[in-house]
Amino acid sequence: PLSSAACFLLLFTFVAGFELGPGTLFWVICNEITPAQLSARAFSVFNATQGLLSLLVTLAFPVLEEQLGSGVLYLFGIPGLAVWVYLLLCLPETKGRSKRVIVREMTSSQWVLHSPWTYLR
Repeated sequence: PLSSAACFLLLFTFVAGFELGPGTLFWVICNEITPAQLSARAFSVFNATQGLLSLLVTLAFPVLEEQLGSGVLYLFGIPGLAVWVYLLLCLPETKGRSKRVIVREMTSSQWVLHSPWTYLR
């Protein structure tokens, strides 16, 4: 079993990784992929969902840690890795493109699974 210090370090790494990755980009991504006529309603739903899920994680973590021990970190780490892969492969590049073009591309049937190598050029 992992020591308390190791669990804390891994939990800190998870939170820091989320806040440096998709956590800080949440509102930017939502703004760029949401059509203007839906923004007000969509942002209400986005904000409520994010708040409820954060509350759920906050309440569930201690209970799950008690039951699973350090294995609870896998319960949060594996979905975090899946989100990273999804963002890498499915989120289109938006730099220098209008919102209209981005929305048109994302509503087409061809937007999923961009090559991750296009972002490294």
